[in-house]
Amino acid sequence: MKYLLDTSAISELFRKKKNEVFLGHLQSVNPSDLATSSVCVMELRFGCALKGDPTLWNRIQTEILDALTVLPFGTSEAQRCGDLLALLSRQGTPIGMEDTQIGATALEHQLTLVTANTRHFERLPGLRVENWLTRV
Repeated sequence: MKYLLDTSAISELFRKKKNEVFLGHLQSVNPSDLATSSVCVMELRFGCALKGDPTLWNRIQTEILDALTVLPFGTSEAQRCGDLLALLSRQGTPIGMEDTQIGATALEHQLTLVTANTRHFERLPGLRVENWLTRV
């Protein structure tokens, strides 16, 4: 694996207007080099549940999640996350629990995070971040 797709990246696949830049990046990467975090799965499920849209959840599950490796948020990710939360808190630049968990997962697995929110995630030291979602 090389890349961790965050929630914004996965959500992009379900927009009505397709992002050709994003799709081009995805097509250039071997599917076995793509993963996501169990935290992203939680965020996606929450969004679908909030909308009351089980059809969308079924599409996310079958079209995307079944094709990706979903990395768990386990002990090593939790320890890394705790360190990051403390660092960001001391600096006065927190980014929120879920995003810190996603960033910690990418760091623990030495993955580049693919997100639309690069400014946010760039606060995490050592995290490689790319935005494939820039529209042309």
